[in-house]
Amino acid sequence: MRVIVPGTPEKLPSGLWAYRVSRHESIVGGALNDVGRVMTWLTTTFAPVDATERDTALRAAPRPDTPLVLPFLTGERATGWSGNARAVFCGVTAASGPWDMWRGTVEGVAISYRRIFEQLRSIDVNIERILASGGVTHHFPATLDVITNALGYPVHVVNMERMTMRGTAMMALGVINPEGKFATAPQHSVNNPDPSQAPYYDDLRKRFEEVYDEVIAGKE
Repeated sequence: MRVIVPGTPEKLPSGLWAYRVSRHESIVGGALNDVGRVMTWLTTTFAPVDATERDTALRAAPRPDTPLVLPFLTGERATGWSGNARAVFCGVTAASGPWDMWRGTVEGVAISYRRIFEQLRSIDVNIERILASGGVTHHFPATLDVITNALGYPVHVVNMERMTMRGTAMMALGVINPEGKFATAPQHSVNNPDPSQAPYYDDLRKRFEEVYDEVIAGKE
């Protein structure tokens, strides 16, 4: 996740990075390194699942007995930047099945995005919208429902490849032709959060951080 801000932030949250991209602007953001890898791991590790049933499970209302997952298979980038971090599964029981593991892991990814988004909001409280693109949004569209509800913020799905390159081109054109107008990115859909799910994800955010502090941050 990233946002363009004027100048250079005087105080940057420890979990984010910042690059000066012009005389007047910087890109501030954070990155997750295991989103696509987590989806591949789920697909290859657990029993084969029907895509329609998987989407139904991910779009369903959250359940309190869902395992809590810290989805760091190969270390963590933002926000903790812990190269030694590894995945953690809590609350797994004999009754936990493939759908529970899918749901818990996707919720863990969503909370990881939320941690970054909270820090970005501390830099720019006027963020207007979130644009989502890439392979995961295309192949696992139901994950956007979980992420949207975890963020509590609308997510606009953009149907185009190399979205980052478009942003680079926009910044360059802003210098070459400041008065010019940009073509609108082809939007596929808008995911709006369900306010009734906010308490669940607020609680999950707290529990996620408690486990993180105990298992990962406490060992750094």
